[in-house]
Amino acid sequence: MLINPQDRKWEWLPALSKVLASKRVPEHYYGPSSVSDNMFGQVVRLMELTILLRENQSEMVEGLDGKPQEDVLKDLLKVREALRMTERHFGAMAEDVDDIVNRLGAQR
Repeated sequence: MLINPQDRKWEWLPALSKVLASKRVPEHYYGPSSVSDNMFGQVVRLMELTILLRENQSEMVEGLDGKPQEDVLKDLLKVREALRMTERHFGAMAEDVDDIVNRLGAQR
């Protein structure tokens, strides 16, 4: 049985679903065109890449022995910076959720 992606998004958050399921993510999060890179694709690709790095650490280190490493190090630094930027972005979103939680808690 196929599960609708919308159902999967909300199945673990039934109360929020009632409030937000009919809302749309603003267009500016998707980039200027349908072929543009957007934050959603970037996060998925970054997750896949970091899983590959994690799962292949030994091969990465051993396989580079004696080979030019500067280019690989530059790329790894780019990945690390992308992860740090993503961490900051998700941290800011967590703070936004904290604000909502605090506002709702203050209403009790």
